[in-house]
Amino acid sequence: MVTRVEKSPPPGAPGEDDQAGDFSGLDAIAADGAKLDAPKPGDQKAEQQVLASEASEIETALVMIRAVTLPLAQDHHQEHLAALWSDKQLREIAEALVDCARASGITVTDWFGRYGHWVRLGFALGLPAMATIKVLRSPPPPPTAQRTDG
Repeated sequence: MVTRVEKSPPPGAPGEDDQAGDFSGLDAIAADGAKLDAPKPGDQKAEQQVLASEASEIETALVMIRAVTLPLAQDHHQEHLAALWSDKQLREIAEALVDCARASGITVTDWFGRYGHWVRLGFALGLPAMATIKVLRSPPPPPTAQRTDG
């Protein structure tokens, strides 16, 4: 049973050995840190230019992928695939990819720096594999008429 309650002494100055230091200064430090991460008004335009540049890089890569892979499709599919994977669609994909990368704290340069070698491997293996599938699915050539004398 408690018979007497003593008031604890006020916390000492920061840096003293006691556990009950004054933490009010930490809020001010956190607020200052948040200001460092916030984009400055003049930097927003520059940031938009960087994002547009990254989206343009990705769009160019996607256009290249489309140009290389589209001829591998069957001839009767190419027109429909070209409409599905239009320039407008590729631009929207690129912009969405940049937004996702930025939300994850990654720039396109970081991503290609980390995973670019895997993209190259995918092309090195994927394109011959897709061409092989097209060759195997294509019908045999029509028989040539052989001339018989007689």
